[in-house]
Amino acid sequence: MSDKQSSQNEVTQQTPSDSGAGKGNARRRFILGAAAPVVLSVISKPVMATGKVCNPSGFMSANPSGVSRHYTHSTCGGFSKDYWKKPYENNCYADWKLVGLIPRWPEYGMDGIGQSYSVRRTCRNNYKAWFNCQGSGHETQFRDVFSAGPYNCCVETALRGNVGELEQYAMAAYMNALKHGWGRFGDSSKIDPDDVTGLYNACKFGQSSYYAVSGAQLQVPSSSDLLRFFIGLSG
Repeated sequence: MSDKQSSQNEVTQQTPSDSGAGKGNARRRFILGAAAPVVLSVISKPVMATGKVCNPSGFMSANPSGVSRHYTHSTCGGFSKDYWKKPYENNCYADWKLVGLIPRWPEYGMDGIGQSYSVRRTCRNNYKAWFNCQGSGHETQFRDVFSAGPYNCCVETALRGNVGELEQYAMAAYMNALKHGWGRFGDSSKIDPDDVTGLYNACKFGQSSYYAVSGAQLQVPSSSDLLRFFIGLSG
């Protein structure tokens, strides 16, 4: 529990469904209704506030530092990337199941397993039941979630720092958005999971604007501004 946000003393794990998550559905895909694009006007004055920004509203301003001017929450409620990178600690792989991603096959030496035969056996039995596969080679790849970025590695390895810092926090933001039902899945005051991937891809591809799932036109932030935004979602 120590790797989850400090403001949460206890997190109730959700029981995954009986249906498995095959490699083919590693990334959740959602069909959206058509939304009319909305171009928002430039905000000329900074808005003074405190807290955290949990949605991309700050990028609606032409000011590239807009993300720092649109705070709406004292906390966004996401888990840290250190929580997500340890799927076999604190039964975290149940949350991996919920967000539709597959971690690496449980082996000795992994966080939460160590050298315990009984723990590894339990994790492997759950893995087979939850993900409908066994053995290595089934883990979700970074490119299964984000189409941009030169990284050919699995999600878990990415979260562990084998990619850039932006990629680590983008992945954590995506998993948090699915886990906690952000955007059109419940809490519309927080970023939609498809906007996490959309903004990251647009930034990496060098696009100047991006249309959010709401239909709003956003200015694509710099890598440093986007990283700052993603970091703020974890906690």
